[in-house]
Amino acid sequence: MRSPFFGLSDETIFSLKYEPTRSGEIRTLLDTITQSPPEFIPTEQQQQVRHAGRVLTELRSQKDRWPLVRLFQYLLDQTGYDASLLHEFMGGVKLPT
Repeated sequence: MRSPFFGLSDETIFSLKYEPTRSGEIRTLLDTITQSPPEFIPTEQQQQVRHAGRVLTELRSQKDRWPLVRLFQYLLDQTGYDASLLHEFMGGVKLPT
């Protein structure tokens, strides 16, 4: 969640994981990522949470239908991970040709 795939901050991940529900129970990270993010986290992070929820929901729904290569390609296409590699040290070398 914190990686270049989704770019969530530690604070956001902590908030999602440990924000108790009205009944006092703590939800799983997957439960929270697929629901509306809390309003107290920054707007940009709310957008990232929604995006992560959409991508992970699609991956989970297709995991038994798509070959592994297609799952990874979908993840790369939806997250722009390859573009984030370009900003790393020797990023161009890390990209597949």
